[in-house]
Amino acid sequence: MSRHLVYFAHGEPAALPAYAAALASAGDVDIVLVRLEGRSSVYAQLGEELRDADGRILPALRRRFPAPGPEEAYATLTLITYSAGYALARAILAGAEDRDALDAYVAIDSIHADLVDGAADAAQLAGFVAFAGLARDGDKTFWIGHSDVRTAGYASTTQVAARMLELTGGEGGGFVVRAFDVRAQDASEHRAALIEWGPGFVAEALISRAFAR
Repeated sequence: MSRHLVYFAHGEPAALPAYAAALASAGDVDIVLVRLEGRSSVYAQLGEELRDADGRILPALRRRFPAPGPEEAYATLTLITYSAGYALARAILAGAEDRDALDAYVAIDSIHADLVDGAADAAQLAGFVAFAGLARDGDKTFWIGHSDVRTAGYASTTQVAARMLELTGGEGGGFVVRAFDVRAQDASEHRAALIEWGPGFVAEALISRAFAR
């Protein structure tokens, strides 16, 4: 059975056992936590720190946050982001070589953008849209799970999801967008994404497609 590497940006140590359990049926899955304290700006800064002369981020990410096994041991490379972690994904997916190197990306109530004329900024979503195209047309996997948590001054994950569907022409292949509404309060709704529906959502995305190739 193949071995798989998963980077989890802005996850929490206490939540990792639930994700490991959800992915257990896939065999050997190593989850590496990328956790910084702060909002999305700290992950944007991390992306800039890791960017090499060729514009790539993944090679330095793998060096700074090493996996248990050597690079060649893994059949797939996945990125998961929760909440503020999306800024690291935005930096990674901005480059064609890093998009090619990544097999799957799962966003758990995670992608935000500035608002332009009431809609999520298309320029900030360009890398996500490009990866969605690869997922629609090929072997990549890109699943977006969004909630109804409200935001002020920037696009919510629901607004981003709607904009992504508009910019990509809709779901298809390995590109899936799914809405969740499990709590009445915004704070508990956002928290539920990480600890309640997140593990099952990630497992469904990866086991059904990315790990099955």
